[in-house]
Amino acid sequence: MRRGNEVYNGLELKQVNKTLARKLFSEGVTVYILPSNMRVNNAWTRPLDINKEMYDMSFDKIVNSFEYYNCNNKTGLYTHFLIENK
Repeated sequence: MRRGNEVYNGLELKQVNKTLARKLFSEGVTVYILPSNMRVNNAWTRPLDINKEMYDMSFDKIVNSFEYYNCNNKTGLYTHFLIENK
């Protein structure tokens, strides 16, 4: 996915870097994560929405777990972070 805006389930999502995603997560904003080679709207996977209220783990632990189970040579080796563009 290239940096820019994507539409997912009626939400306009904007890609951000990990530092900003971590900051927004700690403020209670919902952050969407997705493997780097996957598009937002595809048939095999969809963005995972995370926020502080849903998980009792730290941001880094959530991302590390997501990358361990979802990132590989085909889907991408790292994670893209998206937020709702308001």
